[in-house]
Amino acid sequence: MVKFTAKELRTIMDKRNNIRNMSVIAHVGHGNSTLTDSLVTAAGIIAQEDVGDVHMTDTRADGAERGSTIKSTGIYLFHEMSDESLKLYKGERDGNGYLINLIDSPGHKLGVAMRNDEKKLMGKALMKQVMKTWLPASRALLEMIVYHLPSPSKAQTYRVENLYDGPLDDAYATAIRNCDPEGPLMLYVSKMIPSVQRTVIWMASKLEAVEEVPCGNTVAMAGLEESITNNATLTNEKSVDACPIRAMKFSMPPVVRVAVEFKNQAGVGELHLDVCLEDLKKNFVCGAEIIVYPFEVDFLETVLTASERDVRCRFKNNHNFLCMSSQPLENEVVEAINDGCFNPHDNFNASKFLSKKLNWGEGGVENIWCFGPETTSPNMLTDKCKGLTNEMKNSVLSGFHLASKNGVLAGQEMHGISFTVSDIGLHADVNKRGLDRVASAARRAALASQLLAKPRLLEPVYLVKIQAPEQALNAVYGVLNEKRVEVLKEKKIQRFGNPLYIIKGRLAIQDSFGFSQSLSDATSNQAVSLLMFNNRWEVMYSDPLNARSPAAEHVNRIRKRRGLGLQITTPSDLEAKF
Repeated sequence: MVKFTAKELRTIMDKRNNIRNMSVIAHVGHGNSTLTDSLVTAAGIIAQEDVGDVHMTDTRADGAERGSTIKSTGIYLFHEMSDESLKLYKGERDGNGYLINLIDSPGHKLGVAMRNDEKKLMGKALMKQVMKTWLPASRALLEMIVYHLPSPSKAQTYRVENLYDGPLDDAYATAIRNCDPEGPLMLYVSKMIPSVQRTVIWMASKLEAVEEVPCGNTVAMAGLEESITNNATLTNEKSVDACPIRAMKFSMPPVVRVAVEFKNQAGVGELHLDVCLEDLKKNFVCGAEIIVYPFEVDFLETVLTASERDVRCRFKNNHNFLCMSSQPLENEVVEAINDGCFNPHDNFNASKFLSKKLNWGEGGVENIWCFGPETTSPNMLTDKCKGLTNEMKNSVLSGFHLASKNGVLAGQEMHGISFTVSDIGLHADVNKRGLDRVASAARRAALASQLLAKPRLLEPVYLVKIQAPEQALNAVYGVLNEKRVEVLKEKKIQRFGNPLYIIKGRLAIQDSFGFSQSLSDATSNQAVSLLMFNNRWEVMYSDPLNARSPAAEHVNRIRKRRGLGLQITTPSDLEAKF
C-alpha cells in the first residue's frame, strides 16, 4: 500500500530543507531500474517480492519488453525517518519526512550470510537477492540520500554559478541562490514529453494534477511543445532582463547517426536510436510511414606522413598563389589541445608548454595561427610567411576552417593534422591581388596537401568491459572473435567457489550493433557487457585511395550519403581549380 498521497506530497514540497533531488544513472541492463524499484518499495508503492520484476519506471511498452528503462522517468518518493535515524544528522530540517525527487535514467562484509541456493544465482536474479538481503532500501539507500545529498536551499548556494548564464548578482541569480519561493520564476525545461497536458507531479506511469509546485522541485507541465523543441528556460512575462539557465553539455560528440525519409512525401510538412525513431513516427509525424536506412558511424580524417611536396594553388585571376604543406601532429599535442592545455593566442604560456612538455623548439609557437575547426579542435595552422595583412590572414584562416571541417576523403572532420602556409605570392598591383579568392585557395591547398600525406580514416572505438562466469567464457570469446574485439586484459576473481572473469577490450563502433544482444543470447544472459566511448579514435590503416580497400568502402558509402559523388578529386585538380 502506498504510504503517501498526492496532497501530502504537495505539502512537503514547501519544506525546502527536506527535499532531495537525485538521478539513478547506469548502463543499459546494469540494474538502475532494479535499484529504483528498491527505493520505490520503501515508499510502499510496490511489494518487496516484486523488486526487480515490476520495473516501475519502465513506462514504455518497448522498455517493459526489454526489461530496461528506455527514457528518463520521474517519480516522487516520501520517506519518513525516525528520530533515532536522524540523531547524527547535522543539517537543517523541518520534521522527519523527506521528499525525494527521483529520476531513473536510461543507460546513453557485510556480515550477511547467503544460503547455498542463493550462492548459485547469476545475473539479475543475484542482483535482486543482493538488493533485498544486503542493501534494504529503507535502511540504507534512502538514509544515505537524506544524509549525503544536499537540499535545494543548500545546493543552489554554490551551484548557481554553474546554472545561471547571467550576472551572479542580479535578481534572478539571487533568487536561485536563496531558493526563494517569492522570487521570479526560473524553470529549466530539460525534456519534452508530448503526452503531458497539464501541470502535474510525475509518478512514473501515473500523473497527479496539482495547482502549483514550489521552487526546488521537479515538475511536468503542458503547453510548451508549440514553442520549445528541446530545452529552454521559462520565466514570467515581466522578467525581460532574465538570462537563461545553462543547457546541459555532453562531453562526447555523437558518433552514430541514422538517416530517414518519408515513404510518401504528400501530406507531411542502437537502442536509443530505435526509441527516437519510434517516437518520431508516433508523436511527431502523425503516424506517417518512414523509410529507415542502416545506422551510420561518423569517422574522422587524418594523415600518416608529411605531404610529398608543397601544394601551390593559384587564385582565379592567375596572378597570385598560395603554398601549403601538411603533416601529422604528435599525439601529445593532440591530447594537449583536446585538454585545453594551451591556446595559440597565449604565446608565452603556449611556448613554455610546448618547449618544456613536448620538446618543441623555442619560438615555434609564434608561428601557430589557430586550431580548427571552430578554434578548439586538434588541427593546427602554422605560418612561415611574413608581412601578411590581417585581411589576408583572416581569409586564410577561413579556408583552413572550411577544409578541416570537411576533409577531402568523405567530408568528415579532420583530426591531428598540422598545416603550414609556406609562401604566398601577390601581384604588385593591389587591384589584381584578388583577396576575395584567398579563402578558396587556402581551402583547396589544405585538401590537396592532405591527399599528398597518405590520408586515412579514423574510426571511433568503444572500451568494452565484460563480466562472465567461467562456464560462459567459451561463448563470450566466440562473440568477441565474431565482432573483432581486441582483448586487452582478462582478470579472474574467485567468488563463492564460482570464478568470475572480467574481460576488457576495444570494439570498433561500426561492429558494435547487436553486440550486447549477441553476448546475452550466446551466454544465456550469464554475461554482462558495458560499452563506453571515451573519445578514442583508431587509424584504419587500409588505403582509402585504393578502390578495393575496406576504408574505400566506408568512404564511398559516406560520400554517397552526403551527395558528394564517388570520385575523390586529385591534388592536381585542386591546385588548378579556380
